[in-house]
Formats: sequence, C-alpha cells, structure tokens
Amino acid sequence: MAKPVIDEDKFVGSDKGIVLPARSLGDGGIRLQLSNFDRSDPPNYAPNGVPRGLDFNRNVLAISASGKMPAINVACDIAGFQPSAQTPIYWRLQTLHVLARFKNVGSYHYQSRVVPLDSEWTGSSESAIFTLFADGPIPAGLVYDNLDDRVAGGHAVLTIAAKPDGSWLQDFVHLRIAGTNPDAADIRADVKRIVAGRNAAPLENMLNAIFAWEANMKQFEPKRQSQAKFGEEGFKKLFDWPDDPPNFPVAAFDFGVGISQFTNPAKLTTPMAWDWRANIAAGANEFFDHLKAAYKNNITWADWALVAWRTYNGSGAAAAAYAQRLANSPDGKAVPKTLVSKLGATTLAPINSTKPPPAKWPLSKSVSMQLSGAELSATSSEYSSKMIGDAASLVAGNRETLAWMWPRVLENLHAQHDHASTAVIPGLSGADIAGAVAGLTKGGIGVLADAAFDHAWSRLAPASAPAALAAPSSLTAEWNSLSDFVRRNIGQGRISDWANMRGMMLNAFGAPNDAPKAIQRINAYYGAFVLGHLQQGGASMRVHAKMAQRMQSAQTLIIAKGAADKLADVSDIGGFNIRPNANDASKPSLHSFGIAIDLDPTVNPNMAMAKAELARWTDLVKFLTGIEPYGDESKRLRTPRSYDASLADVNTLCKASADYVVANKGLSNLAAAVCAGFQRDLTLVISTADANKLLALAAPPHPDLGGLKDKIASLQVPTAKRAAMGDRMVYAMQVFTMSQKPNLKPAVTGTAATTARHGFINLPAEVICGLAAEDGGGLRWLGTSTSTKDHMHFDFRDADQPPLY
Repeated sequence: MAKPVIDEDKFVGSDKGIVLPARSLGDGGIRLQLSNFDRSDPPNYAPNGVPRGLDFNRNVLAISASGKMPAINVACDIAGFQPSAQTPIYWRLQTLHVLARFKNVGSYHYQSRVVPLDSEWTGSSESAIFTLFADGPIPAGLVYDNLDDRVAGGHAVLTIAAKPDGSWLQDFVHLRIAGTNPDAADIRADVKRIVAGRNAAPLENMLNAIFAWEANMKQFEPKRQSQAKFGEEGFKKLFDWPDDPPNFPVAAFDFGVGISQFTNPAKLTTPMAWDWRANIAAGANEFFDHLKAAYKNNITWADWALVAWRTYNGSGAAAAAYAQRLANSPDGKAVPKTLVSKLGATTLAPINSTKPPPAKWPLSKSVSMQLSGAELSATSSEYSSKMIGDAASLVAGNRETLAWMWPRVLENLHAQHDHASTAVIPGLSGADIAGAVAGLTKGGIGVLADAAFDHAWSRLAPASAPAALAAPSSLTAEWNSLSDFVRRNIGQGRISDWANMRGMMLNAFGAPNDAPKAIQRINAYYGAFVLGHLQQGGASMRVHAKMAQRMQSAQTLIIAKGAADKLADVSDIGGFNIRPNANDASKPSLHSFGIAIDLDPTVNPNMAMAKAELARWTDLVKFLTGIEPYGDESKRLRTPRSYDASLADVNTLCKASADYVVANKGLSNLAAAVCAGFQRDLTLVISTADANKLLALAAPPHPDLGGLKDKIASLQVPTAKRAAMGDRMVYAMQVFTMSQKPNLKPAVTGTAATTARHGFINLPAEVICGLAAEDGGGLRWLGTSTSTKDHMHFDFRDADQPPLY
C-alpha cells in the first residue's frame, strides 16, 4: 500500500442545505401555524445550511428497524377557516442528507466529494390534525401525492400551507430523521428473498459473507462520524470530513456506504444510504456483475465466489486477502466446492428499483416568494436596503472586503428569489431576506442590491486610508456618471463591481484623487472603442482601435499567405471585461482595456492547473505525442518572428494537441501511443500486448501497483525511471477513463481529460501565426507562456500597450 495523499479537502457544497420557505402565519383573524413541534432552529444552524451537530431540537425521529418512515403527528393551530376539500392544508416533507467523504482518484490520491441525498413527499389534509406514515389504512381526507415504501432521513423540513382567502399562509419546522439498524436475522431473511427463484442456492452464502464482513451487518452508525485514519503503519493519514450526526448511515472515509459498503459516489442514491434493503440490493447487483465477469466453464462454486469476492473489493494483494477472509468465514465455508451447475436465465439478473411518483407542491416560485408580500408592503424598499446594507457592513468591516464579498451577497438575494440553495448573509435570517425580495423581479432585486451596497459603503472606511485615493461623496452618483457602455462591461455590470475596480481604475487613468477627471478620461477612452474582427461578417468584439488595427494586419497577412479560408474557423472572439487580473487581483487585467482577446475559449483552454497537475499533464502529452508543450517550439515563439519563421513551430504544437486526442480515442490507440513513447523516450521496443498489460494493471479505480511495478521492471526500464513510468501509466489511464465520459464537454479552464477529448489547440496554425507574427498582428500568444498555458489569449506586449489618456 502506498502512502495516501489528500489532494483536495474543500468539500464544496457541503453546507448547501434545504432552502427554507418563507413564513406567513397570518394575523389574529386568519392564522395557520404548526403547534405540536419544537419551533426552534437547530443549535448553531445557519439558515439554508446543513445542521451537523450532536444537538438538534426536540423534533428527532427514527426510521424503524424494518425500514419504515417514522409516524409524524401534525397538529395545526388555525383560525378564520376550516380545512376542507376546497381549502385543504397542504403539507410537504423535504429530507436532505449531505454526505461528504473522500474519493480515491487513483494511486492512493484522494479528493473530497459531496453527495446530496434528498427526498420529498407532498400531499394535503382536510383536517387540522393528521398523522403522516401511520400504520394501517390512510384516513379519508388525507392525501399523499407520491407515497411508496421508500425511506429517507437526515435534516428535514416539514411545511404546511393553506390559501383560505386568496392569500397564502405558510409555516414550517425543522426535524431530524435518524436510522435504526435491522437485526442480522432480518438482513439474512432479505438475502434469502433476493436469491429466491434464482436457482443458485450458494448465492445466499456468498452475499451473507459480504454483508457480515463489510460493515458487520450495520447500516447506521450509533456514534458521530467525523474522521478516520488510513494507510500503512508509519504512513497513516488523517481523513477529516464534515460531521455526520449519530445514527446516520455508515460511511467509510472513501464512501463505503451501509451494509454493503457501496463505494461509488456517482451512483449513490438516497435509498441506498437510508434503506438497508435498497443498500443490500445495490451490493447484490454489483456482486452479480462480478460473478458474471468471473464465470467460466468447469469452475466450482467456491472458486467462483473467491474470484468474484476479490474483484468486488478491487485488485491487488489487499483484494486477494479480503476474498480469502470471506472464504474462511462461516458463510464463506458454506459455499460448496462442487462444480457450478447450469445457470438459469434469471440467476444473475439485476434487482430493479422503481422511482416514486413526482412530488406536487401547489406554491409556485412566484407565489412562494409573495408570502411575505404583506410584510414587504408594510416596509419601504429603503428600509430593506438599509437592513441588508447594515448586516453586510458589519460582516465586511471595510470597503475592500465589502466589494470582494458582494457578488456572493447578490447571489444570495437572487437565490432566495429562485429557491436555490445558498447561505444567507450572516446576521440576517432566511425569512428576512425572503421578505426583502418578495414580489420583486430580477431587475428589482438588482436595484435593491445596488441601494443596499451604497448604504453599506457609506458606513465603512477603506481597509487602510490612502490619502491619494478620494472617497466618493455618493457611490451611486459616481456609478451613474460612467457611460452605459462602461457600466455594462465592469464585472457583471453592478455597482459593487465598480467599487471593487474603483481604486485600480482611478489610478490607471491618472487621477486617483479626482474621480470626476478620471471618469471623464474613462468615458472618453471606452467611447473610442471600435469593432475588431478577423473576417468581415465573422466573429467580432468591441476593442481598442489599435487592437482592431492589429487584427486587421493579421487578417491581411493570413490572406496574403493563401490561408483566407482558415479565418472562418474562428467562431468566437471575446474577453473584453473590466475586471481584476486573474493572477494578481491588485491589478486590472489587460482585457479591461480592450488590448487582449480570447479566441474560441472553450476549445483553446487556459490550463490553469495546480503546479504538480500541470507537470503531470505536460509529461503525459510529451510521452504520448513526442512533443513538449513547454519545449523548444514554445521557447522560440516567445520571441517575435516572421510568419514564415513561426509557422513550423506553431504547426508542431497544434500537432501535439491533435495527436493527444488521437491517443485517447480508444484503448488500442492509447496502447499504440505507449509503445511509441517507450521507443522514443527509452529506446525500448515493447509489444502491443505489453502496452495493453501495463494499461490494464494501471486501470482505475484500483490500479494493481505491485503488478505494474513488476511489469515495468520486466520490460527493462532503467531502475531510476521505473517509479515515474508507473505514475505515468496510472495517470494515463485516469485521464483516458475520464475522457471517455459521454457528456464530457470542452471547458474554458482545461483539464487533462477535457483536452484528451477535445484538444488544447483548436485554432488554425495560420491564424495563430497571423496574430503573433511580427509582420502580422505582432501580439503575444499565451499558448507559449512559461507558466499557465492560455491557448485562447492574445494581447499587446508591454512595450506596445497604448496610453489610456
């Protein structure tokens, strides 16, 4: 076992919980309220977040050991109306368990993964008192829209709503639904049910051996789950994740969930985590697949089980030891050593599951957000903007932090409007925010947000007080003095984006202490922008006039070189945006001034990887294609040269991109590229069979590192290069596997997998040369950068940048 490595542990999305509905309880004349529950929030709960603490409120329920939802008694305090078929009380139960653990991405490298496991039931009642999931027949007047025998737990929100007089009333409470472990006898009985009629009695013993070993026939963990150590003695690594409270589903650090230790976060479902019956069915289906793959003529039941147990657990020595342990267990010893008889057609057929009917909730987004309309009409928009601005200013503490955090605040305001899952502003409840935006259009929320930002800005001082930078008397007035074109192109076109860029822009335009003068220069500078294009009638963008001239020079040269048809291959020209530099937020990007362009960005990506990952990708491209992305061609192209002198080098880099895609088209292609790489890099001739064997040993999710090491040694790879070759093979198979996903799309920020599928240079070499050559556009191409490769990006060299005023 290698030393485990945690590459990333941010657990993005682990705090995205159930979005709380707005409360509208009515007044003394007409009222609706849940009366028999603890109405308090869970301790330390952030609205719309995920409560993970040991303590909750008093509303803690448990799924039964037999796998049935707990009975939920609901009592509503009502006034001014009586529930009926015409005016029912609608109910809604939402559950969410946000499971966060680590995914093995190969070679004992781990990255955080977050899987939201949710479910929902809806219905209505003609009575103010009713019980959900009670035993026995469903009473008259109680309706379930999507009842079935599924179970789900975690954090839950129970909501009731009614519309007695044309206006919606609504209330909710928090619940926690935990699990109860079944008895071993119940699990064995269910296994017996699964194998019944499959004409293969030993299947029962095979499955029982797995379930008895994996989690000791335990679906739920009575203790809090927060961390675990893994690795060889002396190399153990602490894996720490967002806590799961007691009696939540057993989940190992690497996503082994429940009785069967189902270890595939991409396929994990809510029933697999919360219903032990669904969990063992999923484990049984997976084991059946391994049995199918392991079957051969004249095999005994015991040998068949041993092979399938081994592959069920992965590969290598650890998997073999696991299989032997199961074989030596009481259940394993009960598997006979006789030959496998002829199997029936249904012996290894999958256990199919059904999806519940869709939930129905009568409150649309627009109606739901109007529940606080009465409250909103009682307060002015000025009050709402001040309420939000006050809270934001307290959190920010200074103007720079306010501008930095504001995009998240704005996202929060829109999310409350759209019922999306997001955290609220610290200091404000979900109901406060929902009330502030109730009934507002998207544009109205933008106006509210701008006013709130201006109010917060006026309450704060800069982080430091630079004497050279004047504070505006009114940020809104200053914002409005910018031209419409400028406002639309600063960040996302928001006043907060101007606040974030303000200091940089006033400095850049030479008047840090005279905003009116700087803004006059800013409006004049951007007012002189013209349309830049590479082909008449083709893709275009408003840019600085000198950039438009450079683009025209490139076009003229490309046409003169007989490559006019290549210009039509450019479908998108973009990049202009007044924003900070992506690599140094204290400076404005060159894109801010219309002197940088991006061409077809999704298929000519920015390879903004971490340093180690970029090195692995570069090494893999060189090994599979023979071309080094940072090699001599790239070095030569950093110095301005003529079109003719540059074209061969650009063609070589384009060929590397194309060859990298070809190498990853299929396993036969990859094996051929590996053979070529061995001969090119090591002057070793290996057979296609050797290459295929290397790739098979390196295949995810559990590469056989010991077998791979031995195979590399047998091919006479020099000792000093064997470890690197093993890592390269494992990485090549990781990349290949990810690149085969049918829905893998090209991305502006490229990865080893997206570029293996779609390439990293998809601009014609002639267009690149025309833009970069000194006899053409004379621009710098960041596809030759010494750090991040930004293949889409062309800009002015430092000495050529035009003055701003």
